[in-house]
Amino acid sequence: MVTGSGRAVARGWSAVRSGRRAFKRWRRGRPFPAAVLLVASAIMLLLPPYFTLKYRDLVISINTVGGASALVLGGLLIIGAVVLCVRPKYRVPVGIVAVLASLVALVTANFGGFLLGTIFGLLGSALCLAWTDQPTLPRQATEEAPGKKRRLFRLFGRGRRRQEEGLGHEVATTERESV
Repeated sequence: MVTGSGRAVARGWSAVRSGRRAFKRWRRGRPFPAAVLLVASAIMLLLPPYFTLKYRDLVISINTVGGASALVLGGLLIIGAVVLCVRPKYRVPVGIVAVLASLVALVTANFGGFLLGTIFGLLGSALCLAWTDQPTLPRQATEEAPGKKRRLFRLFGRGRRRQEEGLGHEVATTERESV
């Protein structure tokens, strides 16, 4: 028996499920993994110059001129990630700017956020440039396309038939028979 509070909980879970489905639909229409990697890259670039580690009396801080360039490059990557989520049609310019910002960060911003920021930035920009909004077509089974197999045989030889006829190498035939 469902009480009044049980119905409210059921409605709440229903709203969570429908919200997750709506977010999933929204996310699939955008280069979302690229945006996440660009934000991670920005965090890796911004963290070292503005983070101070304190342990008892010991203070570790990396305050260099790279802090200003890390701020500019990290902000640029975060803005690019937001643009990717809001306007996916601008993925090519954002991807190019992200590649350039990630590579410039190697020289100017504490070795690119200790190399992690540059790696995340390059991966995110590669995903950004490779993303397309066109749906992928399902792959055909090999049984549905028998001509494809024949074309591959023509390209790469006949395989076992050629070896059985004596035109192939003897070593390859004995290795295949032993397996």
